[in-house]
Amino acid sequence: MERKKENVKKDFIDMIEKSWAYDRLTKAERQSLADVFYDVRTEKALKGSYNHRCDILQIIYYSFLKGCGYTDFNWREKEKGGF
Repeated sequence: MERKKENVKKDFIDMIEKSWAYDRLTKAERQSLADVFYDVRTEKALKGSYNHRCDILQIIYYSFLKGCGYTDFNWREKEKGGF
């Protein structure tokens, strides 16, 4: 089944919203991430195949998490006080 490149952002956001890292973001951080994903600069950068566009979104998401202090799988452990 071929995936439509026009749907990549929706598919990507649906995927990350189910992830443990996204679950550890605050409400404000989630809104900031949505602002980045729907920014006109992101729209202009999403070019190429479905996989290429997905790679771009992965870079954006990883950079965002690093900016939030992401370290590894222990990041913001809930039993350690979390967020």
